[in-house]
Amino acid sequence: MPAIPSSSVERRPDCGGPASIRKKTYYPPTALRKGLEGRVSVQFVIDKEREVQCPRIADGSNEVLNRAALRAIRRLECTPGEQRSRPVRVKMTMPVVFALPGRLEPHRMEP
Repeated sequence: MPAIPSSSVERRPDCGGPASIRKKTYYPPTALRKGLEGRVSVQFVIDKEREVQCPRIADGSNEVLNRAALRAIRRLECTPGEQRSRPVRVKMTMPVVFALPGRLEPHRMEP
């Protein structure tokens, strides 16, 4: 069954927002040593059973950061979206921001 875009669903899935993503994000030591920073947009589906499925890089930064972003998204705990009071599969895109310690600025989650 195809996923509904998050902009078209009555109730969007809740994955905890940017704070939840930051808690699940592991900054790879290689990226720290090299001073790599960036923003990685990950597209994925939240299914009816709250599982993250089919994560893929929609807009990447660096291969090391891309892999870390996919790992963070796979670890999210989400509530499913709803359409007509029933859980449905919903396609979402979320940014994962990698900033060196002391340089992390607040950011908004995008649809």
